[in-house]
Amino acid sequence: MPGTSSITFTDIKFRDANTGFITGNVNYFGYTFNGGANWTQAVSPGTSGQRALKMIGNDVYTIGDNTMMHKTTDDGTTWTSLNFVDGSNPNQPAPGSMLGFDITGSDFIVVGTSGLINISNDGAAS
Repeated sequence: MPGTSSITFTDIKFRDANTGFITGNVNYFGYTFNGGANWTQAVSPGTSGQRALKMIGNDVYTIGDNTMMHKTTDDGTTWTSLNFVDGSNPNQPAPGSMLGFDITGSDFIVVGTSGLINISNDGAAS
């Protein structure tokens, strides 16, 4: 398995029989291109551990940081961060760990600690 033994793996998904991705704490992202026979640790997109991932086509999304969802289109070489906290919303809980999410088209939803439920209907632009 990839990395060191101190990692708690939190999610794993395969795009096809060969290409797969794995997330974990603390701050772990890895990939395989040979069905899991060998794993490589890639640059992790966040700072507080990645707890969930989702693939849509060639895009891979992860969450886990207090305010950010992360997206890669090149299997973890580079990342784009999408902020999922609305500071103008007085009813939103204080930022905490995001624990789960789903994406359908341009609808994004994240859930997390302290009752966090945030929804974006514009591809996480707002």
